[in-house]
Amino acid sequence: MKKIIWTKNENILQENQEVRNLIAAEEATCQEFPISCRERDGVWGIWFGLGENRILINPIDLVNSIYKDDIYYILDIYTEEGEKKPEGYYKVAVSKWNSCFSWRIYHTHSQEMVQMQFTYNDYLGKIEKCVRELYRACLCLKHMAYKTPDVGLESVMMCRKQVVVPGVTPSHYRIMTKDVVQEKFVFIPDKKHYEGYTIGIGDRTYHTWFTHWDSDMEQVRHQLESFIYSHETEIILNFDMDETVIKIRHCSITDRINETGNGIGFKYKDFTLVEIVPNGFVHMPIIKGYCEEKQVLGQLYEGLLDMARRHPADGVESSYDDTPSREVAYNRYKSPILELYLKGVQREQNTYMVRQTIVKHIVRICPDYNEYLWDEDDTAIGMDDLYDKEGKSIQMPEFDAWAHEIAPIVVDSETGRPYEKDWLDYHKRGIDLAHQLRERLSPDFDLWYETPFEDKSDTISRKILIY
Repeated sequence: MKKIIWTKNENILQENQEVRNLIAAEEATCQEFPISCRERDGVWGIWFGLGENRILINPIDLVNSIYKDDIYYILDIYTEEGEKKPEGYYKVAVSKWNSCFSWRIYHTHSQEMVQMQFTYNDYLGKIEKCVRELYRACLCLKHMAYKTPDVGLESVMMCRKQVVVPGVTPSHYRIMTKDVVQEKFVFIPDKKHYEGYTIGIGDRTYHTWFTHWDSDMEQVRHQLESFIYSHETEIILNFDMDETVIKIRHCSITDRINETGNGIGFKYKDFTLVEIVPNGFVHMPIIKGYCEEKQVLGQLYEGLLDMARRHPADGVESSYDDTPSREVAYNRYKSPILELYLKGVQREQNTYMVRQTIVKHIVRICPDYNEYLWDEDDTAIGMDDLYDKEGKSIQMPEFDAWAHEIAPIVVDSETGRPYEKDWLDYHKRGIDLAHQLRERLSPDFDLWYETPFEDKSDTISRKILIY
């Protein structure tokens, strides 16, 4: 919907009447959406009624039909036995009209085609009800008509969580901020393998992989940077020739509508709409929700850098593996343009931006008993191993004093004695010192901040890149 700042009352009335006429015209062609979740012949599933036939529908495909952005796409409807019989099977081309969903149903071994329309309310309501009932049946360990891993408890649970997310489904009404729930975007690299990660929105997360051999890290960086210029982008993370697609789009949502004289004024708030289209290996539905822009970009960017930081130091080169080295992988993702944007630095019109810096050293701040600086090989280093923009050594005794505060806590932790610490204050001072160090450091260093093992407060939940 176009963004309106102010309009006359008569314009709104005319627009509303036109919309009502369109809705009425399309809904006049609709019929009841014939799906139900129940037990048939001893197995549970979601069934679609087509004439006298009852056909098993994959719940993941059904939920995806709500969110897919394509004008047309294919939704396979499987046979009652969950297989594609030799005599053919059904396919559905689903399209979202202005006011309803349209299904064109084909049989692969027939020239017949059936077209059906369903109202938004009926379509969305039936899918939510069926997914909820199927999840309940899964919890009760009922025998499912679906084959695993195509459809399992986790995928049905994910479907159930996604279909109740407000503000992301088609609607006849203007979405207001009161209809939106802002959630956190999740992108967490594996601790055990440099190409595994967990991705999702809020509590809707799953684990998958990124394979370097069929991916382009430079392209991923440019896809991230393109958001800065066009306020939308698609990031593609390949896994064994299949794609996880992360769609990120800025959107302004109406916050308030006020009458002003003979017109109406509109006020908006900015959100970032994120849609995660899973690869075919995870058997999960599309995950969609509203997030905060810089949290999304920062979480994804820093997560990718952290994955690259875990690459082998010299890479792996063989007839079957060409893993890039740590330095190569890290610098393929490294983006000064994105970092300036995340810092809130405005682009100047009469100059150019730094597009590339080469990082040679990755330093991590994580206080322990008598160390707090660690290099890319997780070896303890000292402040005298660092150098500034002019190549001179750096001295920060105040940083040493801050780090040493943790020593008695480490001793208490190791000996099983209780300990207390104002972690919020400690990390506030630590991050401030980290920024001071970052200002002095040579640009071929990258600096990360991480909480010590003894901090169980979750004040800071992940490593932070100090921009």
